[in-house]
Amino acid sequence: MITKTSDPWWKKPKGDLHRHIKDMFTGIRSDDQTRLQNYHRYLQMYAGRSTPGLSAVSYYRSAADPIQAVQSVMSQDRVRWNLAKALVDSSTAKVGKNRPAPHVLTTDADAGMRRRSKKLQQGLYSLLRTNRIHQDGTTFFRDGALYGDIFAHHGVRHGIIVSERVFPWELFVDPRESYKGNPRTMMRTMLVDRHVALDMFKGKSGAQEAITSSAPYMDQELLDSNSGRTNPYSDMIELIEAWHLPSSPDAKDGLHVIQADGGLIDAHRYNRAKFPFTRFSWSPCSTGYWSQGLVEEARPFQQEINRMLMDIHVRLRLGSRPVIVEHRGAKVQAKYTNREFDRVLYSGSIAPDIRVYATSHPEYYQHLERQWQRGFEATGVSQLFSSSQIPAGISGSGKSLLVYNDLGSSRFVPVSQRWENFHMDTCEQYIDLADDMLEHGVDLEVKTLVQRRRAKYVKKLHWSDINMESDTYEMQVMPISSLPNEPAGRQAIVQGWIQMGVIDKKFAQYLLDIPDTDSYINLELASLDVILDSLERIIEDQEPIKPTPYDDHALAAKLANASLHRARLDREPEETLDLLREFHDAAIEYIQRGQAEASMNQPMGGAAGPGAGAGVDGSAAGIAAAA
Repeated sequence: MITKTSDPWWKKPKGDLHRHIKDMFTGIRSDDQTRLQNYHRYLQMYAGRSTPGLSAVSYYRSAADPIQAVQSVMSQDRVRWNLAKALVDSSTAKVGKNRPAPHVLTTDADAGMRRRSKKLQQGLYSLLRTNRIHQDGTTFFRDGALYGDIFAHHGVRHGIIVSERVFPWELFVDPRESYKGNPRTMMRTMLVDRHVALDMFKGKSGAQEAITSSAPYMDQELLDSNSGRTNPYSDMIELIEAWHLPSSPDAKDGLHVIQADGGLIDAHRYNRAKFPFTRFSWSPCSTGYWSQGLVEEARPFQQEINRMLMDIHVRLRLGSRPVIVEHRGAKVQAKYTNREFDRVLYSGSIAPDIRVYATSHPEYYQHLERQWQRGFEATGVSQLFSSSQIPAGISGSGKSLLVYNDLGSSRFVPVSQRWENFHMDTCEQYIDLADDMLEHGVDLEVKTLVQRRRAKYVKKLHWSDINMESDTYEMQVMPISSLPNEPAGRQAIVQGWIQMGVIDKKFAQYLLDIPDTDSYINLELASLDVILDSLERIIEDQEPIKPTPYDDHALAAKLANASLHRARLDREPEETLDLLREFHDAAIEYIQRGQAEASMNQPMGGAAGPGAGAGVDGSAAGIAAAA
């Protein structure tokens, strides 16, 4: 065991680190067995079957082993009506589908700095995408609801930034140090193939010997149940990582250590003020570091449901079998008493009486239903949403469903905020890692997905071209789309905007963006896309573009005028403003030329009809007069 000394572990000589960290890790993991056992229980409740442990091998064997499957069915712990899974999956479908993205805001910067912030925003979103933070978002959210906490570890490997999912039973903190939720030391255990570890730490002094001399990872869950030998398919060893945060901003006592059973692998200074993890918590507890999950909240209701279902099962099996009450004079043939009672032959004047008794009182079943409902009420998950039902009084229209979904999400506002913070913290980790790489001479290359109008393409950016000083910007969360994903809800909002006169038909089609109508919308909005693309190239790349005779000149003049005002507010360079003015004036010139030709072609003495010489939407005359 650890003996109290004057110096903490992070100030020990390098030769003593291995022993101190091993003793510290063993002690904390031994004290933390209750937490690990609870994770095992939550996994069994969600999976609906008994599992020997938390490892992948034990989970697989619990599903594949027919003997264990039969034992699980006969066990009283078997989940037959899975409230925990219904709650977790419903909340994941409700909130976990959201994909928060970073929105980089500059502090009173010019147009050039704003364009740089836009590139930084694209780069961060690209890192979220390439590391599958968005694609695997429902998995992260589900695990957070299941266990209370889920983590993502971020680091640099082979010159790129990588992220990996980390289960809470892989991490350990001192419960006394983390009483208020802010530990300064964290440890992680992970299984790594020996040959992979040798390649990872190639060139580290002493690392090869420490990895080679480490004993294979021995765990009861991984033992071959037939021969008692370890799994022959891989040679896994256990690595332990330990971090200590600097004691103060100016302190130099931060330390990061990696070691195996055979000895110390690496130890170097750690100067960052936070651990290399981002964390999503379902419901943080008032004291301590670890959080409460949705399954833990529902556990009392699930246990009551399991007990009642087991009781009902026994009653139905024993008490619902038909019983023949035979009178002595009935003389029923014995061969019918143990078979189905399709036809019973008897002799005598008294017929046999067949009776079936009620196995449970109706209130017993009502109480079972109430436990299921109270499980949803106590956790705030909508039971109707879980069963894909629309409540009474809701018409089913896009607008009514949108209002209903908004009210249903209010209970999950704190959870949604923690889900957004998980993504923002991840972006901050990416920025710190990319800045560290740049300081060491490695310029991170990021492949960004750029969308210009309705077209998407990949563009490579270097971190040196997009990084910014931390005091020049602020990050905020931004949903990928503020419009609902469902066509009904999207149509309801856009139709309301049309009725208020906020947008016209073309922009309404642009916002609806329904995949089934892509081929039609691409043609319908081609004129709008051409103009928007031209204006964007003028602003972004200072290209001297002008309208062509085939463009919608009225729409071009209108959008150019709006873009000119926006560019002035954004303090774009004077060269950009001049190009926008030239684009606008060229569109007006086309409009006036069309009006003159229309006047010349009119019969003598005839009056021009309403909107003569106007563009497609009939607003060209007004735009030309205003210009």
